[in-house]
Amino acid sequence: MTNPLTLHFHDHARRFDAIYSGEGGVLQRTWDRLTRENVVWRFHATLAATPDVREKRVLDIGCGPGRYCAAFAMRGAHVTGVDFAPAMIEEARRLAIEARVSERCAFTVSDVLAFRADEPFDIVIANGFFDYIADPVAVLRHLHGLTSGTLIATFPMYTAFRVPFRILWRMSQGCYVRFYTRRSIIAACETAGFRVERLERHGPIAFVVASGGKLPGAGGMSLIK
Repeated sequence: MTNPLTLHFHDHARRFDAIYSGEGGVLQRTWDRLTRENVVWRFHATLAATPDVREKRVLDIGCGPGRYCAAFAMRGAHVTGVDFAPAMIEEARRLAIEARVSERCAFTVSDVLAFRADEPFDIVIANGFFDYIADPVAVLRHLHGLTSGTLIATFPMYTAFRVPFRILWRMSQGCYVRFYTRRSIIAACETAGFRVERLERHGPIAFVVASGGKLPGAGGMSLIK
């Protein structure tokens, strides 16, 4: 692993999972509540946006420690988790075993554009992922080819207060980070072939639910907040 971003997530896999589990000291939990509340919010928002996933095929791109994978599998879905950090995949496998849903989960270490599937997924999740993508349209087009149904994704907003600090922090680590406007999110999704059904701002992120059944350039959206 030579990519600084891959190394970062590989080295901090257990720490990232603590955002969900609440493990760690008082200072760590307080910091997470102050700065990463949106991480937990988007998790619950994703589950609420997909009420019935029994026997559905779900793909989690940038699955991290596997919290989404375990949750969807516990609700009866067949889940594939993909991440470029091996330690994240190790955490995801461990969590699936602990939740007794490993038979419904498959995990692979892969870059998103290198990932292929024999049949389309009903739901594709890409939360906390587009922050680090230099060409979001190319990735969205690839995801469009992987789903026959719904895309759920989050995008960091360019107007968030912490943007300058986050840019400086990532630059110090040698990592790329990207931010978006509502217009750029919708344009990227529609260019790739998705129809934006919901775009909701929550703190520093935009939560997007899109359908994959339209042709690029067809336009249209609803429930934009």
